[in-house]
Amino acid sequence: MYTHGMDTTATDPPTDDDALILLTVAQAGEILNLHERTVRQWMADGRLSWVRIGDAKGGPVRIRKRDVLALIRPSSHGQQPQPAA
Repeated sequence: MYTHGMDTTATDPPTDDDALILLTVAQAGEILNLHERTVRQWMADGRLSWVRIGDAKGGPVRIRKRDVLALIRPSSHGQQPQPAA
C-alpha cells in the first residue's frame, strides 16, 4: 500500500477503531462539511494525510477516519472566560 503524508515506520499499533476505518474523499468531505475539491486540495497541501489502495498509480485513495476527526476541534470562539480563582 502506497502512503502519502504518513509515518509508516510507527511501531505503536492504533489504539482506537477510527484508526482502522478508511473513508473516500466524498465521505471525508461529508464529515468535514467540505466540497470534494477542497478535501483533495487539503490532501495535495499535506493538511490531510491519505493512502493509496493497491500498487497502481491510478488506484483509489482513502483517508483514515481518525485523521479527518483530528481536524475537527472544539472552537474556543464564543466560550465565556473562566473567572480567576
